[in-house]
Amino acid sequence: MPVIPLTQLPDGAWRLAPLVDLHWRRWDAEWLVFDAGSGLTHALDPLTAMSLMVLEGGDNASQAQVQASIVRELELDPGEADELVNARLGDILASLHRMGLVESLSSP
Repeated sequence: MPVIPLTQLPDGAWRLAPLVDLHWRRWDAEWLVFDAGSGLTHALDPLTAMSLMVLEGGDNASQAQVQASIVRELELDPGEADELVNARLGDILASLHRMGLVESLSSP
């Protein structure tokens, strides 16, 4: 899969990549996810894991919708949301994209 610079990833709809088959394990604050489709295991921090779980739900979601789901699940106030979620979410989605776990429906 070609590496797409972060600045070229749009805030369009995101979804789980078509051949991804995820199997989850959690140890303390770290999540491990095995993708049976690729045979790869990834170590994820809680925010990255939650972002992937939102998309694993099956619906296409914009970055704003992923953020809203996380904020709702964690019961964050708007100030915390900006600091904890919004500041990192674009990079998280780009990282999951590079891992081949998600795809942007706006990608070329």
